[in-house]
Amino acid sequence: MPPGGLYTEGIEVMNRGMKRVLLGSTAIVGLGLLLPAEVFAAEPVSLSIGGYARVEAWIVDQEDTSGFGARGYHMETDDAEVYWTATGEADNGLKYRADLQLDMDAGAVDEVWLRFQGAWGQLELGDNDGVEDVMEFEGTAALSGQGGYDGGLGSVFDFNAVRVSGTGLVGNTSDATKISYFTPRINSVQAGVSFTPDTGHFLAAALSDGDAGDREDSIAFGINSVNSFDDVNVNVSFTAVFADPETGATHPDESWAIGGNISFGGFTLGASHNEMGDSGVATPADGSDGGKYWEIAGGYSAGDYSIGIGYFRGEAGNATGTTDDETRIFTIGANYNMAPGLRVYAEFDDIDIDQPGVGPGIDNDGQLFMIGTNISF
Repeated sequence: MPPGGLYTEGIEVMNRGMKRVLLGSTAIVGLGLLLPAEVFAAEPVSLSIGGYARVEAWIVDQEDTSGFGARGYHMETDDAEVYWTATGEADNGLKYRADLQLDMDAGAVDEVWLRFQGAWGQLELGDNDGVEDVMEFEGTAALSGQGGYDGGLGSVFDFNAVRVSGTGLVGNTSDATKISYFTPRINSVQAGVSFTPDTGHFLAAALSDGDAGDREDSIAFGINSVNSFDDVNVNVSFTAVFADPETGATHPDESWAIGGNISFGGFTLGASHNEMGDSGVATPADGSDGGKYWEIAGGYSAGDYSIGIGYFRGEAGNATGTTDDETRIFTIGANYNMAPGLRVYAEFDDIDIDQPGVGPGIDNDGQLFMIGTNISF
């Protein structure tokens, strides 16, 4: 396992160096690769439109109803997106793509990004997930239904701000504006790096470097391996994120995750482990830490049917002499593809969270049952 206390003075120097490399060398040398002399479009740019919409109904039984009420059932348009993808290829082999995504249920733009790809690798610019997301393999690949602990349980279950309640690195930059580079895949191995100047920046927002909760100079690394042995597929990954807080007396982000999955004959098994170190913890030190989690899942699919089972456990250390935050989630889900683009699914989740203190807004446990349908186009 990587050693603790990664964020040393050497890391700070590396971050500054990586910033200069990504903003300088990548911009100049990369664009030199993209725009050699006399580049002519081999074919007109093609445009495709796609999207999906899903609606779900929940039955909820949870002990702490102070934040969500006691009605016990819920219905929602869980997610809906429309996306436009433009692709082209130049005579010299350069492939280029623009992707625009509109999040209909949020009534806002979700992602806008550009991609350039050649024998030298792949460059992405704009508002898109970084390598810490797209290069990671987890047990969640085996889950069905809505995705369990990788889905949207927070819309019906009150996690009471427990600090580790689902998968993902502390410092994950999501769709903040960034630049990412991915190497070609060589002998099954690919590496990548993302630089995000400001985790709170999106689209054409103004320059700002003093926003509480935002991180700056975020650098994410990823490496993974994709292998096939006869009918067995084996994927493994390591990802990490380092970033500085824009304001406040907190430790820098220094999170890492290792994971993988294996599939054979319709079966998929997977697991991952994440360590957040002291990411985001207030200074001076009081014994708290950024938390950690592990998860494991298995699934089976045959034809139009699939089923998945998974277990998640997260914890975060609190001040010395205080008990830790703990989260436990068991999930089981199933999918059925009724027709092209039409899917129905169901899920059951059992959740238990424990935190220091007593009374409403502290601990919670409950059971959730959900049925839903999704149409993709």
